[in-house]
Amino acid sequence: MKQNLTLRLDDDLMYRAKIMAAKQRKSLSELVRDYLRRLVTQSPDTKEEALRLLRQDFAKGLYRVDRRVSRDELHER
Repeated sequence: MKQNLTLRLDDDLMYRAKIMAAKQRKSLSELVRDYLRRLVTQSPDTKEEALRLLRQDFAKGLYRVDRRVSRDELHER
């Protein structure tokens, strides 16, 4: 089953993404779908690896009850 996805992008990002898709002779949807497919297949798929990454994030102090973590801190690896 296929589902639609709505994204909110800056104008400049949308423009550059459309150019990149056109250069690859793909639609923007195909470009995003291919990217997500690669991302998912390269992501840790074992429980042990996911737990290891979570422990690393805890050690960096990313998960604490006493403060909010910025988006930049959360995605810094």
